[in-house]
Amino acid sequence: MKTLGYGISGLIAFAGLTIGGIIAYASDGAVAALRPWLKIN
Repeated sequence: MKTLGYGISGLIAFAGLTIGGIIAYASDGAVAALRPWLKIN
């Protein structure tokens, strides 16, 4: 039972890191895409 708890919390932590990484990567891409557009306007 204890190992199952560790597995689930590990999975949640891994999912959180993955989602955080995706959000950071996406916002990075959005900033890079918007930067030239903002310079034009």
